[in-house]
Amino acid sequence: MVMVHQNALAAGLYPRLGASSNVAERLLGAEARRFGEIHARAGELLGELGLRPER
Repeated sequence: MVMVHQNALAAGLYPRLGASSNVAERLLGAEARRFGEIHARAGELLGELGLRPER
């Protein structure tokens, strides 16, 4: 059996924010600037992973 220990804060994630907020932060770092585009792309990426953006 393999145990994987994860630390969200060490990975640069913010557990109190929604999943799309963490994705949006990375998109902002990649020069994305329009809220609508960032929001839509974050939703697409989370959907590809099978995650709900509102979680």
